Amino acid sequence: MKELTPVEKLFEGADLYGDRGEEPALVTEPLQYAMRPCVRVKTSAKHEVVCETDHCFRLPEGGYVAASESLHSSIRTTEGLAEVISARRAGLKRVVMIHAEPIDRPYETNGILS
Repeated sequence: MKELTPVEKLFEGADLYGDRGEEPALVTEPLQYAMRPCVRVKTSAKHEVVCETDHCFRLPEGGYVAASESLHSSIRTTEGLAEVISARRAGLKRVVMIHAEPIDRPYETNGILS
């Protein structure tokens, strides 16, 4: 089982894991921080994450949905699919901006594939 690293502890050159069986993405730049409008998203599978409003979650058939528009969407998680049951404003929060390659490789955010 892979050991999960808090996003704040990632560094340039670190592996960013996502979907099972896929190679990890590589963090290509030092982490950057910013104050951004955020939402608190909860799923039917008990996943919860606070993220930027435009943070994207992976959809079952491919493509993505923005966190702020994800309510009632079925999204991919590390365990399968889950429905977003809540997506509420969380105000301005300090977020971590990650630059990774390849850019289209999903990564895990509290069990949700982003």
